[in-house]
Amino acid sequence: SLIITSLYQQVCSEILNEFTYLASMASLHCYLTNTREGIELHISGYNDKLHVLLEKVIEKMGALHTVPQELLDRLIQKYQKQLLNFFVAAPYSHAMHAADRLLMETKWTTEEKLASLDTITLQDLEYYIQSVLPASIKSIELLVHGNVTSEQAKTYADIITQQFRPSALSSSSFVNEARVVQLEPGTNTLFRLEEYNPDNTNSCLEVVLLVGPMELAQNAVLSLVNHLIREPAFHELRTQEQLGYLVHSSINTSGDNIKGLLLLIQSDQYDPVHLNERVDVFLKGFRNKLVNMTDEEFQTNVDAVVATLLEKNKNLSEESSKYWDAISKHHYVFHRTARIADHVQHLKKVDVIRFYDKFISASSPHRHKLSVEVFAKQHAETTMKEEPVGVKTGRTTLLEESGLDSFKRSRPLYPLQADADVSGMVLPTKEEGDDAN
Repeated sequence: SLIITSLYQQVCSEILNEFTYLASMASLHCYLTNTREGIELHISGYNDKLHVLLEKVIEKMGALHTVPQELLDRLIQKYQKQLLNFFVAAPYSHAMHAADRLLMETKWTTEEKLASLDTITLQDLEYYIQSVLPASIKSIELLVHGNVTSEQAKTYADIITQQFRPSALSSSSFVNEARVVQLEPGTNTLFRLEEYNPDNTNSCLEVVLLVGPMELAQNAVLSLVNHLIREPAFHELRTQEQLGYLVHSSINTSGDNIKGLLLLIQSDQYDPVHLNERVDVFLKGFRNKLVNMTDEEFQTNVDAVVATLLEKNKNLSEESSKYWDAISKHHYVFHRTARIADHVQHLKKVDVIRFYDKFISASSPHRHKLSVEVFAKQHAETTMKEEPVGVKTGRTTLLEESGLDSFKRSRPLYPLQADADVSGMVLPTKEEGDDAN
C-alpha cells in the first residue's frame, strides 16, 4: 500500500506537470506529497485564479484510470534510485532511521520497500487506481488560508469531494495515528548496527530520552530544557572534547505526540561506545549547572524561549504550515506555540530540575533512554562486539537487527491521544444559517 500509493502520487505529479509548470509562471503553484496519512495536495497563488487550477488538478486526477507502461517503468527506476541512495547517506540519517524503526509500531525498512517495488506491475497500479483508491478514502481534511471567504473555502471543498467521495466520518476511520513503542522505564535500550556504507569512516550515536505524550505545560518544560542544554552540549562535546564535527540536540517527536530530548554525535575518530559514555557524563554534569544557575540567568533563558515561540511568521506559507501541522497531528490547537510560551513564562528553576531528575537523570526509575550506535567499519571490528555495561544486571537491553521485531512485539504501546473536540469549529449549513436569522 505504501509503495503503490507513492507510485500513484508520482504518476499524478508527472501528468499534472503538463500544465502546472505553465501555471507556476503565473504564480500559481501545485505539488503532491505522499504521507503516512495519505496523499497531500498543496495549491497556492493568487486567490482569484486558485479555483481554476484546483478544478483542473482534480479533474486530471479523477480522469486517471490507465498508466503508460513506459511511464511506470521510468518512475519505478527513479524510485529505486531514491531508495538505494539511503545506503550511501550520512551515518546520522541511518541512526535516525534506526531509532524510528525501533520506536514506531510500523516502520518499513528500505530493503522491504525495494522488495515490494520489484513486485509491482502495471495491472497492480491500475487496479489500485480504479478500485482500491476510491474505496479507501476515509476522510478529506482541507485547510484554506489567506485572502478567501468561508464561502469560497466551501466551494474549494465541494470541488474536491465531488470527485473524491470520502466515506462517512467516524472516530475510528478519521484518525490513522502512528503508534509508538513504550520502553522499559529505568533501563537503557541499546540498538547497535553496522554502517551501511563500508567506505564511510564516520560512526554515529543517537540518544533519545523519551518523555511520552505531553500536555502543553510539560511541553513547555521540555522546550526550556532543550534550549538550556543546546549551547552547553555543543560547547562541551564539540568544541572542548572534539568528539565529532556534528553535535546536535533537539526535541524529538515520535508519531504525533510522543516527545523526548535528542542528542546526536557523528564522529570519524571515536566509536559510539565512547560517545555514549561522554553523553552520560555531560548529562550528569549539566544538572549541576542547572542547580547553580542564577535566577537572572534562568530568567534570561526563559525570555529567550518565549521570544522564539512568539516570533512572528515570516510569510503566509510558514503560518499555513503551522496550521496544517495542527490538523495533520489531529490536536487542532492552532495557536499551540503561543500557549506553550504562556506556560514557559511561569516556569521556575525548580520545575526544570524536577523534570530533569525524572526524565533525564540516569538514576531516575522513570527515565526511558534509547541509544542507537552506528559503527563504521574500523569501529565495528573493535568495540561493537563488546558487551555493554548493565546487560548482566538488566539495566541495559542490547538489541541487534535480528531481534528488533520480537522486542517490539513484547513491549506495550503508548495510548492513542484523546479525540480532539472540534464541535466548535463546524460551520453552520446554509439551512441552519437561515434558521438563525
